[in-house]
Amino acid sequence: MQRESPSGERYFHLRWKRARRNKFPVSSYRLESGEKTDMEFPLTSGNLQGGDHDSDCAMVYFDLETTGLGNSAEICQIGAYYAEKDFSRYVCPKRDFDSGAAETTGFYKKDGILYLRGERVQTVPIFEAWLHFLEFLESASRSVVLVIHNRPFDSRFLLRDLLTFELIDNFRRLCIGMIDTLPLCREIFPERKQVGKRYKLQELVGDILGKEHASGSHNAVVDVRNLEKLLKQANVELEILKKHYLPLSKLEYSYFKRKKENFLKYKLPNLPRDITKKIIVADEISYEDLVRAYAEGRETGVKLLLPDEKKIRKPRVSKKQSAVEDITDSLTGLKISS
Repeated sequence: MQRESPSGERYFHLRWKRARRNKFPVSSYRLESGEKTDMEFPLTSGNLQGGDHDSDCAMVYFDLETTGLGNSAEICQIGAYYAEKDFSRYVCPKRDFDSGAAETTGFYKKDGILYLRGERVQTVPIFEAWLHFLEFLESASRSVVLVIHNRPFDSRFLLRDLLTFELIDNFRRLCIGMIDTLPLCREIFPERKQVGKRYKLQELVGDILGKEHASGSHNAVVDVRNLEKLLKQANVELEILKKHYLPLSKLEYSYFKRKKENFLKYKLPNLPRDITKKIIVADEISYEDLVRAYAEGRETGVKLLLPDEKKIRKPRVSKKQSAVEDITDSLTGLKISS
């Protein structure tokens, strides 16, 4: 029987405290070749021509299709490509597709059945889809770097689901980082911006590989195959790849910071954004810490909670009276007992 995962406020703070205890962004992965850290850039040869850069690392092209762009959107397809092998799993989402997403991707749902461009597709539960994806990564028999066009979008849903289903440790053993090809393409094709062309994958593929390749875009399997062809044709140099690589631990750290910012915005909507960001940088301060300090000492308690400016060169949270007042004002309307 699958163990129930903690959720909501308690879930977030458990993950954040664990991240702090493990002192992200440093983490290690034991591979067959020995012990490495995911802070290392794993690719070692000069370009993409001819396949993988190095026998110690597999570059897996990855893409998701979703019901929309917002945080509440759900995944409807997971796609990947590596060494002439495709991976694809369709998932029937619980929520309906946004009109824009349905028009762009061709996916829609009717009577609990998922359709793609008018044809019914075979679906699996989302948990099962992620298990199959992890098995696909494991089949590479070496550490994996995911190559993604617009990584912040896809990695947000990937990390959200893997954390929710408690599969993140399995993923950490397989994947050491990600490369974002959106800023990479902006760098290697600067002339597009000069003539007003965009860097969407479908448009890049149509202009560089030919219109016939772009016809099936917004199907995750087609997109990952096209992305691999695009990078091979561009003959991308190692140093450019390195600039757009992030280790998994940094991605997780950024994800937790964003979750904490959103959580504080939800709990304290009147708290100014600059104060919120400074609280996030001082990542030992949680919402519970703020509430406890306010309950015990009101404005004085909040002031004492913030780091001592005299002990650090660049204060992570300003102790100016205005900042303290902003935090205190945000907490004033809450039902807090001292």
